[in-house]
Amino acid sequence: MHNDLEKAGIWCGIVSAVLIFVGLGVFMHFIPPPSPATGAHEIGNFYREHSTGIRIGGILMLATSALFIPFYSVLSAHLQRMEPHGSPLAKAQLMIAALALFMPIAITAVLWIVAAYRVERSDETIQLLNDIGWMLFFTPVIAGLLQVFVVAAAIFADVSPEPRFPRWFAFYSIWIGILFLPAGLLPMFKTGWLAWDGILAFWLGITAFGIWFIPMAVLLLKACDRATIRERAA
Repeated sequence: MHNDLEKAGIWCGIVSAVLIFVGLGVFMHFIPPPSPATGAHEIGNFYREHSTGIRIGGILMLATSALFIPFYSVLSAHLQRMEPHGSPLAKAQLMIAALALFMPIAITAVLWIVAAYRVERSDETIQLLNDIGWMLFFTPVIAGLLQVFVVAAAIFADVSPEPRFPRWFAFYSIWIGILFLPAGLLPMFKTGWLAWDGILAFWLGITAFGIWFIPMAVLLLKACDRATIRERAA
């Protein structure tokens, strides 16, 4: 039964990731995001034009982000079974995941909702809320970096005869963490590849998360299936 519950938690994370991107792209029209070089008047008009969609997308982000919690709880449970003593990596992963959910998803969604809630505000005020939202969406890059490094460290520490995750995924996670780094420089740029709508900050960051999250979910599902087979055989 607990393996079935874990698989349900993994699927919760998959559904959450899909719905968050639906909220950002379909309702909020934030894929790609408005350029940080855009003037206050244009940003104000953008929020006025898409006020309803931004609020709906923000509500969707807030509601579905909670579904990531079961996913990361399952991941931490598997890391705990892999560690020899004390489970510090599993605990660290869960704390980092909480931070990564709170700052770039929950707080940013609220800021964008507030910006679209009273569109009669001045253009400068709407632009300020928009700026804070995008800064918070990307700049917690260290949390994402630490999370994938923690997973890699746990895989390296797993010395069991049948490791839960293949060692290649540890090296893969380290490379993914490196791809997160350019997003940490976006406060220094308003245009170009390192701006929040640029190739290295937005597109590379979003892609890096996706190509790490999808195989992580698949490997977790396979680990649950193997655990079920072993329990039935016993």
